[in-house]
Amino acid sequence: VVRTHADRLLPGYDVKIVGDYSKRNRGGGFVNSLSSRWFSSLSSLGSAVRLTAGLKALVCADLIVLGGGSVLSRVQGVWAVQMRLAALFRTSFRALGVSIGPFSGGADREAISRFAQRFESMIVRDASSLKSGLTVAPNSNVTLGGDLAALYSPTGIPMPREAQTRRVGIALCNFTGFGESEVLQLASATIEALESTKQPNTTDHIFVVSLNSNNDYGDDELSRIATAEFARRSVCVSYVRYADLSVSEVWSLLASMDGLVAVRLHAAISAYLTSVPFVLLEYHQKCIDFCDDIGQDLALRLSGIPTRSDSVYSIATLFSSPSPTTLAPSAYAARARSVYFGAEQ
Repeated sequence: VVRTHADRLLPGYDVKIVGDYSKRNRGGGFVNSLSSRWFSSLSSLGSAVRLTAGLKALVCADLIVLGGGSVLSRVQGVWAVQMRLAALFRTSFRALGVSIGPFSGGADREAISRFAQRFESMIVRDASSLKSGLTVAPNSNVTLGGDLAALYSPTGIPMPREAQTRRVGIALCNFTGFGESEVLQLASATIEALESTKQPNTTDHIFVVSLNSNNDYGDDELSRIATAEFARRSVCVSYVRYADLSVSEVWSLLASMDGLVAVRLHAAISAYLTSVPFVLLEYHQKCIDFCDDIGQDLALRLSGIPTRSDSVYSIATLFSSPSPTTLAPSAYAARARSVYFGAEQ
């Protein structure tokens, strides 16, 4: 989204994406793949690569933009270094589509407050972040615009649909406390809910979509566990990795679902923007804030690590009588275009 709309989001700037090691860049496939792996690694080498990239941006850039889902809840790592040195290099900051908070304590709140003072403007993605932003940075230009995904313009063709088939999406997220046993419980609850809502002469096809293939904190392993469990239970299932496809292909795939069971937030956001009903497991405050913002039905919201019965109820509701959000996707997208693109709208 930032690359496609750079001339509208950041007019007058030559935009470079820090950490972008895609094939179109110089270095060759192997070099780019290795650089990408280092940049996203949680190892000491990964930290060094990110710090080097962050310092290069600080020295070379007039403006550093935080965007695409950054969560400003504490200042650490590259951000801490950039904050200390920004005045020396006269580098300014902006934020596009970030979340602000929650804060674990007063020290983190104060650090974010100092960091926010260096921002020319901040566009946040939910009402809770707007409130936090106006609290920690009352003199800053903070605006509610929604998630950057609302600016995405699909370029692919719609995914073909199979006759007499209900398409079910599952998108997991690797977070602390959500491991193999929790995945198996969610898979079992999904099967039970689908059986209770199944229509005559209709088959179910489950798509387990892994949206993050990072070796340290990605979703591939949990997704493989879920896929194997569905297969063991004789359910038609396909395993799909975002890393193997393009953005437009994944977007079209999610848009083709009859319903989505999401743990990863951006799976839910994509479903919402394509008018696909979804259940979201609210494992993080940012998930709660998103659902609050759009008016998601409480019956379609799972808190923390849900019980089996809660999961069955929510997923059955999803595929029987889901209530629409109070904020229509079209209104959400219109608000985003108005805020992000400004006067040209």
